[in-house]
Amino acid sequence: MKKTKWIVTACVIIVITVWIIYAQLQGIPVLTGTVTKGTIREFVEERAETSLPTPCNISMPQSGRIEPITLIPGTKVNKGQLIAMIEEADFQTAYTIASAKIQALEGQININKYNGLEKTALNESAKWISAMNNMVDVSNKKVAASGLIYKFADDYRKTLQNSGQAISRIENSKAEMEAAVKKVDLESANIMLNAFKIVDSIFKLAPVYINEFLNIKVLKLNVLQSQLDEAKAEQKMAKINLDRCRIKSPMDGIVLKKYYENQRYLSAGTLLMEIGNLDELEVTAGILSSDAVNIQPGDNVDISAFALNNIPITGKVIRIDPKGYTKLSSLGVEQQRVHVKIAFDKGCLTKLKQAKKTLGVGFRMQVKIYTALKHDVLKVPRSSLIKNNSGEWQVYVVDSSIARLKTVSIGLINDSEAEITKGLNEKDVIILAPGNNIEDGTRVQ
Repeated sequence: MKKTKWIVTACVIIVITVWIIYAQLQGIPVLTGTVTKGTIREFVEERAETSLPTPCNISMPQSGRIEPITLIPGTKVNKGQLIAMIEEADFQTAYTIASAKIQALEGQININKYNGLEKTALNESAKWISAMNNMVDVSNKKVAASGLIYKFADDYRKTLQNSGQAISRIENSKAEMEAAVKKVDLESANIMLNAFKIVDSIFKLAPVYINEFLNIKVLKLNVLQSQLDEAKAEQKMAKINLDRCRIKSPMDGIVLKKYYENQRYLSAGTLLMEIGNLDELEVTAGILSSDAVNIQPGDNVDISAFALNNIPITGKVIRIDPKGYTKLSSLGVEQQRVHVKIAFDKGCLTKLKQAKKTLGVGFRMQVKIYTALKHDVLKVPRSSLIKNNSGEWQVYVVDSSIARLKTVSIGLINDSEAEITKGLNEKDVIILAPGNNIEDGTRVQ
């Protein structure tokens, strides 16, 4: 039994030894390819999602109680269509109050502008002043005449008393009485003259008072006009607020999302819904900043998604955001990325609709952005390239079943192939995906 085991073990060792010797003689099996000439395109491939260039956020234009919103996501809306309502009662009251205030002020202004009474008083005061001037003139003449009469009576009395003639007591008394009466007449005339002068001065003040009153009315009119302008501004603002209660769609599109449905009080600026036009759909990709530096507007893009069933969709880069952002990768590594905007080529969205493939906002896509293109260049499969410790690109070339390690220079490179600018010739046989068991000088088959 032991002898049999030893025989079996010896046979196994012999077989393994023979196989190793045979393998060394035949070489290590490898997969090979050839250096070819053709077209190569450099590209950046990344996940992306559909987006809209100008999504429209509908928010509360002012604080108020929103009425129930009946529209649901996916509902088509037209520009100018009523999509939400704010209760109008409070805003209608404010508008009514402002309108009433305007009417009251306009009435006061019309009353203030009426100067008929003042004009009549000015005309009458002129007549009164003229009449009083005449009265003063007459009074002056009467005073002068009364003075002469009094002077004559007094002189007659004095002459009669100083004549030295014998006169009766009656005549003497009569002369004194006449003089006294004329003196009273003179004093009365002076009193009337002074009275007329006072009245005349009062009448002359009447136009001054009337004009001052008119000036005050002008000032008051200016104040009323300012108050009217303020009331009109309040009415205009109240009308704007009232009109804002009827929230209308600013564009043709569909409701993308609704944030509130039931009636409630909301503050100004609260987001109600999002509206967008899916005919303007585009794609946004977050590209590593190290790759984004090679992307230019106008670069061609292949757009794909598993659910599209390989329908060929293409597009072009329309914008590279000037500001990047930091994002954590799935491995927790911080990456600096940049948003790249891509527009669908004309007819692509129609093609999807015809194939009954409906895209919305935020749908996951895959993009391949072509950044460079060369024709008639040497190229090798990307898997044939390796890097040495110095960072140089190298390729194993098969020469008479021997692997020869060659250093090469590359140009454009992508995930599947690379341009060779130096180190290889067309139709050279190269090893694809060389393993760790391959070294310079290794026999291969």
